[in-house]
Amino acid sequence: MVLWVFGYGSLIWKTGFKYDERVVGYIKNYKRAYTQGSIDHRGTIKEPGRTVTLEYEEGAITWGAAYRISGHEEAKMTLAYLDLRERLYDVKEYLNVYTIDSSDKPAITGVLTYIATSNCANLCYLGPAPLEDMASQIATSHGPSGTNAEYLFNLEDALLKMGVECLDDVTRQLSSEVRKMQKAKSGGALNNHILSSSHISSPRMSGVMLKIQ
Repeated sequence: MVLWVFGYGSLIWKTGFKYDERVVGYIKNYKRAYTQGSIDHRGTIKEPGRTVTLEYEEGAITWGAAYRISGHEEAKMTLAYLDLRERLYDVKEYLNVYTIDSSDKPAITGVLTYIATSNCANLCYLGPAPLEDMASQIATSHGPSGTNAEYLFNLEDALLKMGVECLDDVTRQLSSEVRKMQKAKSGGALNNHILSSSHISSPRMSGVMLKIQ
């Protein structure tokens, strides 16, 4: 038995299962979208993070990695692991994967892909939002697996390592916006620290403050 699994999010850099072969490639007519809520990995029920799913769009492509798992027992264990890890993703699709060397004919057919849809069965679907709102949510959310920003930056880095052409616009734009927010926040915290420190650094100023109080 041979099982192929396609990863387009955290599976690219944190696979979590044994595999015999890894093929960098892409699927057609789907785009990467940050519309799935994460309440168990990169967020909480009260403050969900945003993770990627796939949305159908004619002519779009999404880069990722396909993994080959051989053997009945290995495939069975991998499926059990993925069904638990991806339990919030309500649809399993079997898609074709293409590569740079095989853009017309699929390099691999029938590759298992987990997708979170807008169906009512998916209670964690967040839907689209303005870029700034998504970036703000990602910049502040965190869960048992770490921060939502770390998830975003890891995905950006993994896609760039596969090739510049693999990085999609939404991931690039969100990463840039989240970094701006983090820089602004850290800068504000530094300024507040400097201001508060200046009040206690001067003995003369400290004495004035005490007399006023």
